[in-house]
Amino acid sequence: MRLSIIIPVYNAEAYLERCVKSCLAQGITQNEYEILLCNDGSTDGSLELANKLSAEYECIKVFSQENAGAGMARNLGLSHATGDYVVFVDSDDYLVEGSLAPLLQRCEELQLDICKYVIECIILDTGKHVVRNSPIETDTIFTGDNLLGRPEVPLDSACSSLYRRRFLVDYDLRFSGQTSSEDVAFNLRVYPHAQRIMYVDTHAYTYEVRTGSRRHSVDVTSRTKYMINNIRNAGHVINAAHNSNILSEATRTSLRKRANSMAVGALMELYQGRHHIFTKDAAIKTLELARQLSIYPIKGRTFTWKSTLLAHCFLNWENLFLCCFNDSH
Repeated sequence: MRLSIIIPVYNAEAYLERCVKSCLAQGITQNEYEILLCNDGSTDGSLELANKLSAEYECIKVFSQENAGAGMARNLGLSHATGDYVVFVDSDDYLVEGSLAPLLQRCEELQLDICKYVIECIILDTGKHVVRNSPIETDTIFTGDNLLGRPEVPLDSACSSLYRRRFLVDYDLRFSGQTSSEDVAFNLRVYPHAQRIMYVDTHAYTYEVRTGSRRHSVDVTSRTKYMINNIRNAGHVINAAHNSNILSEATRTSLRKRANSMAVGALMELYQGRHHIFTKDAAIKTLELARQLSIYPIKGRTFTWKSTLLAHCFLNWENLFLCCFNDSH
């Protein structure tokens, strides 16, 4: 088996068939790949639809678990996967027709641990297309240590890569049980072990941003989740910098700067929303979470002198920072 396509499924009845049909149209002989639909305790008709698709296509297999989040559903898929390579596809997203066949061939020829491709985002409210391409040299083989030391390397979606399954198995690389930031945490565990990573300029994956996106929402709950997610991501990065014993010191130093820069960005998101979104109580709780994750007070440098100055002359002065917030809105 050359490829396992792992799809976590949670209440995705409206999108699942489109996703699966895109996976079936990758130009790979049907007996050379499998599609693993991992039902994460769906309460709509997703499981029934998954079983229907499985009955229709021999390459589709269905597994179920109680609701535990996308990361654990992906782990369920990994535990049953038999392909030499695996790819993760979220059930409300889809693959570009025929894109994986040449990428899979390149992975096999070069024995890549990871092949990272281009994701396109479609913002449905505006119809705008945003290509999430990495500013990294393409068609060049890197080690994970090389890449983690570069600030421009994104620690983003696990859906943006093909992974060699044997590599994941050998190092017992799995998703954590957390329900947010699981992709960043996963990549921070994966990249230090990877010896052969390649970025390509092939657009292979598309996802859609629907109404209510956390980043742009004026809804307090959504914006809070987005900001807390960024705090947790910074925590994952600083944890990798402190605890990885296989990364070079230069890379660990770069990760510490990255975590500090991420913390500054998250706290400034909090500060900028002080008048109409975030209360003082929310700010206090956020700082406490950042403290628990060992990213506050911010220690050392960031990637720029301006944000370093901002951290040490304003953000780290907790009472000064908190006095900018109202007790209520």
